[in-house]
Amino acid sequence: MRLVSKNTLQNKKILVTGGPTWVRLDAARVISNMSSGLMARDIVHALLEQGAKVTYLAGPAIFGLNRGTKARVVPFLFFEDLEKSLTAELKKPYDAVIHAAAVADYRPQKTIAAKLASGRKEWKITLIPTPKLIRKIKQINPRAYLVGFKLEPGLTEKKAQREAIRLAGTNACDLVVANSVDGGQYRGLVFDPQGRCLKTVRSRPAMARSLTQILAEHFG
Repeated sequence: MRLVSKNTLQNKKILVTGGPTWVRLDAARVISNMSSGLMARDIVHALLEQGAKVTYLAGPAIFGLNRGTKARVVPFLFFEDLEKSLTAELKKPYDAVIHAAAVADYRPQKTIAAKLASGRKEWKITLIPTPKLIRKIKQINPRAYLVGFKLEPGLTEKKAQREAIRLAGTNACDLVVANSVDGGQYRGLVFDPQGRCLKTVRSRPAMARSLTQILAEHFG
């Protein structure tokens, strides 16, 4: 992979999603996940350094963008918010979509409109699958270069390759990032749709730089 200079993504329009998504239990409680938003934050900063015009769909993450970052930010909290914003943004002429958000896989079958009183002995909740938002991306914007993400604990390269091929085939991804965090140590692998490993890194900033470089080479 060759080195790239500054502004190699000049004026390229790139949509990034990041952070967790909430699903509502009642008027006061939600189910979330442990996404910190770090990966998406680093990706946005790396893209901006190369001159890209970035829109960031930002979930309720612990880590936000640095102050003064020149990205257009569209915040969301709930799964429905992300679905609505993503659908609207995909109707615009984006060159690439990096779908790094940790989208809720399940939501309650029934949501309680009011706050459920505390003190109950138990609260049984039936969860049902949410729609796969990544499947909408190429359906709405087939020309966008799509980067999908797969997070799995204890990820081996063989399993990562298998998951990357599956994700790419199901959702028409042009690139798949398979990553894991074990014992606080990040590991990420970048695959093409055929399962060829293009890059292996050990930190989120390194992954952000690698993705930016791959995009620069693609559009260059």
